[in-house]
Amino acid sequence: MKINFDGKIFRSVENTENGEVNSETLFYSHQKEDIITAEYSGGDIRKGHLIGKILATGQLAETSIH
Repeated sequence: MKINFDGKIFRSVENTENGEVNSETLFYSHQKEDIITAEYSGGDIRKGHLIGKILATGQLAETSIH
């Protein structure tokens, strides 16, 4: 099943030990074909961007967070 990420809002439920994202950080996603982008902010994050590719399985791959 393919998921359409366009227009969805995500919140992190778990993070790595050295990560800065927390439950107050919101990700506003956009999708065009197999590319996903998002802007995010909240908690300790003032502003960030990510870009990634959606695999045929629906999983995200090669996601780059800035």
